[in-house]
Amino acid sequence: MHLKARHNLSPIEYDEMLKEQTGVCAICGNHNHNGNQLSVDHDHLTGRTRGLLCIHCNTVLGYMNDNTNLLQKAMDYLEKYKCQN
Repeated sequence: MHLKARHNLSPIEYDEMLKEQTGVCAICGNHNHNGNQLSVDHDHLTGRTRGLLCIHCNTVLGYMNDNTNLLQKAMDYLEKYKCQN
């Protein structure tokens, strides 16, 4: 992992973030599904590091371009078509 070059983050800082998040994804609370380390999530406009995410959560944010309106629409869609038990 090229933490310093890509995210200006040292391995010690990564480990501190991981410890702060109790070793799991900041969104779903799971370990990385592919067995790799959690991804460093960052704001694509500012470059500011936000947290550590599993590959699934990081990919969702990426595909949604960090657009909270689009994410809300996706949540509304899922709520609309939620199975009723």
